[in-house]
Amino acid sequence: MAGGAIVAATLVLAVSACGGSGGGSPTARPTTSTAVGASLASAVDGLCLARGQVAGDPAAVRGTFYDRSHDALHTIARQLEAVDRSLAARLLEAMQAVEADVSSQSPAASSAADFGRLIDVADQGLARLSVPVGTCR
Repeated sequence: MAGGAIVAATLVLAVSACGGSGGGSPTARPTTSTAVGASLASAVDGLCLARGQVAGDPAAVRGTFYDRSHDALHTIARQLEAVDRSLAARLLEAMQAVEADVSSQSPAASSAADFGRLIDVADQGLARLSVPVGTCR
């Protein structure tokens, strides 16, 4: 029970930090244009690149994450809030783990795994929003 309360509190705080209104209907489906969908899907490409840099170019990981993926992931979370709050919360939690990794001077041993989890959750979110994505593996 405590874990559910933590997830709910995390979602409320993260959505308010992202500017979400929280007023969406659980059955509402956000409209995503093809161009916006492609932009959101490209965020996953950035995550894949950053995950690959963890071992080979750790100094580039932070820039790649923030330049190519961060803002789009917040957009995905805002859109998910209207259709799947639990998935939106999981996305934001996975983002927090990656943000902690990239804010350190050198990536943590778990960085590649944290990026992998974020990629998986972002893929799930995009699928829920009907945005096709060809993910890295």
